[in-house]
Amino acid sequence: MEVPDAKGLWFLAAQSQDGAGNLSETVMYPFYCSQPAISDSKYEGIESTSDGSPWRTRAFSATDKRTYCYSRLAKTGQDNVVAAAQFIGYPHPDILFYRRLGKTLQQEPPRRIRADFFTEKGDSYKISVVLMDANLVTLAESEVKTMKADGTWHRKTMFNIPEIKETPIFIGFHVQMEDKSRAILCFDNVRKTTPPQAAKPVEKPAAKPAEAAKPAAQPKPATKPAEAAKQPAQ
Repeated sequence: MEVPDAKGLWFLAAQSQDGAGNLSETVMYPFYCSQPAISDSKYEGIESTSDGSPWRTRAFSATDKRTYCYSRLAKTGQDNVVAAAQFIGYPHPDILFYRRLGKTLQQEPPRRIRADFFTEKGDSYKISVVLMDANLVTLAESEVKTMKADGTWHRKTMFNIPEIKETPIFIGFHVQMEDKSRAILCFDNVRKTTPPQAAKPVEKPAAKPAEAAKPAAQPKPATKPAEAAKQPAQ
């Protein structure tokens, strides 16, 4: 499915299909897009599944097997991949939206993740980034960020992840919803970034030792006036 990548009037073409594979006539639905999916880079981030590792969903707690959330992928006309978690209208637990990391990120685990989120209007979301081992056991989790569901893109949201010694296999978003209702949460521009370095203290130059007091200058002797010529002028 193609998603809008520019503001303006768009049309959605829809058909229904019965069990025998027969398609209905095409119906056009016009809509105005005020929040297009725009990438700030020509390269895809972690949201892309070009390496063959898809996004999956499951309940965040291993003891809760029930979930009503599905992963979706869409592209813009400029081939920008947008990942989405679609919540179905049933009560459900906290959701883990996850995928396998590439080998480079496994060898150099991210310490900071930047991502864009689109939230439909409704109650807010609480989202954190999780690094997991091969059994989906949490190795590290970032701080929790609250996303107001206001129908807009929340750009360049930063998540700081604690340093770990183990090798992570999966990365995911731990998503908590307040109302547990039908909704869609979109992810884009999910990228590893460099954590900010702590500012180095400014070193002040060492104070110079106090110079020894110089002796007071001695007054110079007064200049004697020129002596008058001994011989008067003739």
